[in-house]
Amino acid sequence: MKILEEKVQAVFNPVFDVVTRKIELENQGEITRHIVRHAPCVSILVFDPQTLTFSLGYEYRSGVNQYRWGNAAGFIDSNEIPLDAAARELEEELGLVSSKDLKKIGVISSSEGFTDEEIFIYYAEGPFDKKPTRFDSDEYVELKELTLEEFRSKIEDGIIRSAPTVASFYWFMINKYEEFYK
Repeated sequence: MKILEEKVQAVFNPVFDVVTRKIELENQGEITRHIVRHAPCVSILVFDPQTLTFSLGYEYRSGVNQYRWGNAAGFIDSNEIPLDAAARELEEELGLVSSKDLKKIGVISSSEGFTDEEIFIYYAEGPFDKKPTRFDSDEYVELKELTLEEFRSKIEDGIIRSAPTVASFYWFMINKYEEFYK
């Protein structure tokens, strides 16, 4: 695989650019693809073992023109590493500071066929110190606390659809469930 040419078609700072790529593939010859180059992001699953609740954000999501549930999330600033961005977003959006280190769950791609977006997923476990939220000027996130069964039900009913939120919930079920729900 070799990129022969890449031309920026549109720039939507700081979130994404749209580019056209001419690519030479060994088995297909030359192809043209339109790609969304997307800024990397973080998503944080938040669990409080004292109350056995998950803290999620509930906010307007313009891509689907609906209010949706999801993990605390946001962009990684150019001067940050993903772990620092996760801690910052946790405090900015939910007003929470974990007394424990955040644990990296993994990295997912949202849709590899047309974008290079990567989402670094972290797990934050309480107890938490509560601080004032610090939203960006164009955002407001309402903090919602869900029990395990409420969280699972909202996923199964299609109410929670965010890919990193769903993936991190099932990571919790595989890796943490028995520690807290024996």
